Amino acid sequence: TGFYLLTAGLDYEEVYTLLKSSLALALTFTEVPGNKREECGNYLEHDLGGAIDECKNYLRILKEND
Repeated sequence: TGFYLLTAGLDYEEVYTLLKSSLALALTFTEVPGNKREECGNYLEHDLGGAIDECKNYLRILKEND
């Protein structure tokens, strides 16, 4: 599985704004959603700290290109 960003019907600026706000929201998470055995077969592989680091890096790159 993975993450999907569906952009049909949205223009570049709408997608760019939504992407930045979604990444910023992810930085506020204190636990991984769906991180229970019943909810995900790979729940032991989740890494909140790593995900937050990736979101920070992605946001930094996006902001450098603003």
